[in-house]
Amino acid sequence: MKKLFILLFGLFLSVTGSSQSCLPDGITFTRQSEIDNFHINFPNCTQIEGDVTIIGEDITNLNGLGVISSIGGNLRIGQAGSATSLTRLTGLDNLTNVGGSFTLENNDKLTSLSGMERLSHIEGFFTIFVNPVLINLTGLNNLSYLGALAIQFNDSLISTAGLEGLSSIGSNIFGARVEISSNASLTSLSGLKNVITIGGSLRLSDNPALTNLMELHNLTSIVGNLEISRMYALTSLAGLLNVKSIGGRLVIYWNDALSDLEGLNNVKSLGSYLQIDSNYGLTSLTGLDSLTTIGGYMQIDDNRKLTNINALHSLHTIGSYVAIYSNPDLSSLTGLNNVQSIGGFLRVINSPALTSLNGFENLTSIAGALVINYDSALVSLNGLEKINSNSISALTITGNTSLSNCAVKSICDYLGGPNGTIEIHDNAVGCNSQAEVDTTCNHLSVENLTINGGWLIYPNPAFNHITIETSVTSAKSQLSILNVSGQVMIARKITEPKTQFDISNLPSGVYFVRVRDERTVQVGKFVKQ
Repeated sequence: MKKLFILLFGLFLSVTGSSQSCLPDGITFTRQSEIDNFHINFPNCTQIEGDVTIIGEDITNLNGLGVISSIGGNLRIGQAGSATSLTRLTGLDNLTNVGGSFTLENNDKLTSLSGMERLSHIEGFFTIFVNPVLINLTGLNNLSYLGALAIQFNDSLISTAGLEGLSSIGSNIFGARVEISSNASLTSLSGLKNVITIGGSLRLSDNPALTNLMELHNLTSIVGNLEISRMYALTSLAGLLNVKSIGGRLVIYWNDALSDLEGLNNVKSLGSYLQIDSNYGLTSLTGLDSLTTIGGYMQIDDNRKLTNINALHSLHTIGSYVAIYSNPDLSSLTGLNNVQSIGGFLRVINSPALTSLNGFENLTSIAGALVINYDSALVSLNGLEKINSNSISALTITGNTSLSNCAVKSICDYLGGPNGTIEIHDNAVGCNSQAEVDTTCNHLSVENLTINGGWLIYPNPAFNHITIETSVTSAKSQLSILNVSGQVMIARKITEPKTQFDISNLPSGVYFVRVRDERTVQVGKFVKQ
């Protein structure tokens, strides 16, 4: 019995001793002999607690690491300036888990990932970077979890085949994302065909042979940003048709073969900004028809064939600024009709085909500067009438060579009591200076004046002082006295219903008085003798 107990105890020790944690500070392999002798130098070491780094041209195979079942830290194979001579990863056949990130970098001879067939979990980033002869990712078929994925600068990579075991990618790690960029030969995303959710951002950039995204047809949710850029052969976004939610920004730029945005039809809101920039073949924004809310700014810039933005007809909320720049064929802003407020500045610049600002008819407030510059066909500011002038922090109207009508209510109200700077010049006659616009505004105001009860200016004519009584008194009430050229001579806030002004320094003549708050405007005139 005693001998049997000793035998069983010895067997227990041999079993438990054959699988144990080790190397909490990690290990770096720089020579083939270090890999070959690993089981001798570290007997029973199967679960490495720290990082594992494998670098050096001397390394041709990983067969000596076949006992390793898990790595608690990061795994790195190859790095810039210290490429391995590995052609495949055979030798890591028993590895199932990487607790940190896994980086494959600068392995000049690596053609296959075979040898990783049991790997199922990578907690951090999986980075496949500058492996110039790697063709696909076959060998990773059991991989079911990734914290993040980056596939970049792999010149011979044709397909992402090998990642079919993934249904979601992403975690709460900082910078979690899927980035597939600068892979010169990539034609297929087939390895991502089963992915439903991306827990971070998705960036597809500079893959010049990729023509469509059809293999992403099961994707429904992107928690972070979606960026599609420099995809010069991409003709369609139809593979994104099931995406209903983008939690961050949507950026589409430098995709010359895209003619529309069909495929984004089910996206209703963006947590951050929308940027449509330098897509030289884009003719419409069709595909954004369901978009109602943009949490940040909207920028539409340098899309050389874009003629309209009608597809934005469902949009009603823009959290930050709107910038519409340098779209030479854009002739209409209809599509923004349902937008009532903009949470930043509004800029419409260098759109030479734009003849009107119709599209902003329901816009009542912005939260910054109003800038209308270098729109050479624009003849009128009609469309901006409803903007509350108190929401404008600065006004710039310059270089619009056909623009003669600037005297719309929002502009007149702002000039009567500006909240910031005013710059008006190099437009057509009638809008070529602040004085010209002021004069037109004054005539319009007097001709359409309705005297409200309590609105008195006396004495009239006056010599040294006038008294003004008005019911327009609030914290935002502003009174301006202007000469017949529209120049503001006196401007101040008023909080009392009765205010006296010293006009002794004013030259003799006719003057206009304008009192306004956030709701009403009252205009009158008096004679200074």
